[in-house]
Amino acid sequence: MSIFFFLVSFLMFFFLVLGLICPKAAIYWGDKSKRSRKKVLLYHGTGMLLSFILFVLFLPELTPEEREALAQEQIIKAEQKAEQDKLDEAKRIEEVQLAEAEKAENERIKEAEKSEQKRLAAQEKLEKEKKAAKEARLKEEAEQQKLEEADLLEEKSRQIIKEQARGVEYESLARNPDTHVGKIVVFQGQVVQVVEDGNDVLFLVDTYFDQNFGYDGDTVYLTYEREDGEMRILEGDLINLYGEYQGLVSYETIWGQQVTIPQIQASFIEMTEWVY
Repeated sequence: MSIFFFLVSFLMFFFLVLGLICPKAAIYWGDKSKRSRKKVLLYHGTGMLLSFILFVLFLPELTPEEREALAQEQIIKAEQKAEQDKLDEAKRIEEVQLAEAEKAENERIKEAEKSEQKRLAAQEKLEKEKKAAKEARLKEEAEQQKLEEADLLEEKSRQIIKEQARGVEYESLARNPDTHVGKIVVFQGQVVQVVEDGNDVLFLVDTYFDQNFGYDGDTVYLTYEREDGEMRILEGDLINLYGEYQGLVSYETIWGQQVTIPQIQASFIEMTEWVY
């Protein structure tokens, strides 16, 4: 009988799950429009609960002989476990004692080795310190020489660029871009916008100077790769820019207008001051 109620309980569970997914597939009676998950829970949920309770109630009880045999089996297992625990504990104690004795011997040997190693290490450290001090001094002298050579090379490179740079009218760059592409040009102006992406920097620079209003108009599109640690240039700064003319470039302003202006790839930029 308990098996029968278990099967009924399992069947009710199956229809409960099926009904929660599709109520019409689990209820075959009544108005189709009223077959809902709520009724699935009411019918199949209640049926599953009742059949499971009956399954538990009809479970067969153990006979006295079965109970005695089960109790005897549990006693034997407990005795076996206690005996095995004793053996394991004795083995563990023996292993711990052996490990401690081995550890003590190893520590004695290591202590003797450490004393010798300390003496050798102290001697080696002294020699290394002398060698390191000498290498550091030589390295410092070499780096200082490299820095001086790099500064001289950079200054020479800038001087060459300055000598090659030509002052070109803004209107000429705008009207005849192909004539000047690839040439080194120089302009003085005021930064009106800065866009940075790591060390890649974009500037919009006004190069037309008015005695009354300062720099305003004749804007160039200046791209520049800043070196690590180099001072940042901000909006409003006055600069002298030296670089290669790239032609014309078009971009969209924040007001949605398309603007075409000369583009220069800067070789280097110098900060300057107002001159009246």
